[in-house]
Amino acid sequence: MRASSRYLEDRGAGTVLALALIGIISGLTLVMLGVSANVVNQLRLNALADNAAVAAADALRGLVAGIPCEVAQELAPVSECSIVGNDVLVTIHQGSLTARARAGESG
Repeated sequence: MRASSRYLEDRGAGTVLALALIGIISGLTLVMLGVSANVVNQLRLNALADNAAVAAADALRGLVAGIPCEVAQELAPVSECSIVGNDVLVTIHQGSLTARARAGESG
């Protein structure tokens, strides 16, 4: 018995392929948006930690009034702050992200 030629045609296969490609591209776009948002948030958190550490180091050197770790706390939600010699170490935790910064005298 011979199959009807109607069942052997590929009509509509292009539409299914196009829809599959659109779905794949849309899924990859959503994944990339999520990853890039996480990267941007990490960069912002790093900058915030850097600014807090520099402000605390300025307070340590006497360029700004205040206690170094309290000055850092005023700028950012600092989780940990410590003074090691002439350097200030600042750590900020925000969700699953963590940023660490160190600032002090050069040399």
